[in-house]
Amino acid sequence: MKPKAYVETSVLSYLTARPHSDIVVAGHQQVTRDWWQSAADDFELVASELVVQEASAGDRHAAQLRLQALETVELLELKESAVDVAQKLIKSGAIPELPWKTRCTWQFVPSMV
Repeated sequence: MKPKAYVETSVLSYLTARPHSDIVVAGHQQVTRDWWQSAADDFELVASELVVQEASAGDRHAAQLRLQALETVELLELKESAVDVAQKLIKSGAIPELPWKTRCTWQFVPSMV
């Protein structure tokens, strides 16, 4: 049985974006593309419906590329118990509230279940 690797939205963005002019960002993109080529051989790739929602946003063409990358990724069910834990973390100050309401912070939730 392969270990699971949770694919969050930034992976999809680095994977599918046009090459960036900033050398550090371009490096992140290349590392992500290299990893993606063999990731399915080494891991069971999983994501959540929330990643699908985020990947669908923005530029139509870019969103289409992100969603195509997700076609081979298993989608996890978002469980209420995970949402409860996430809300407790926000309430305690362990993670900031603003990103939770806007984007990306939800992505740690499925891996905690």
